[in-house]
Amino acid sequence: MQRVELAREIQELLGRKELTDYAIGKGAGVDIESVRKLRKGKSSVGRLQLDTVQKLLDYKVRLDECTK
Repeated sequence: MQRVELAREIQELLGRKELTDYAIGKGAGVDIESVRKLRKGKSSVGRLQLDTVQKLLDYKVRLDECTK
């Protein structure tokens, strides 16, 4: 997956209105404040550490599988 696609996937996850910052942070195993900053535009996906990107993507995949 290319960098642009990774960012798009994470933005799609962050854009899900039914999920709170807490739910994404807890579900993905990442800092809730990081999720909050991403959603408010105070941080960007490009500045995330690789392990955080991986955790968010893994969480999105799990959510997508549950909604099929």
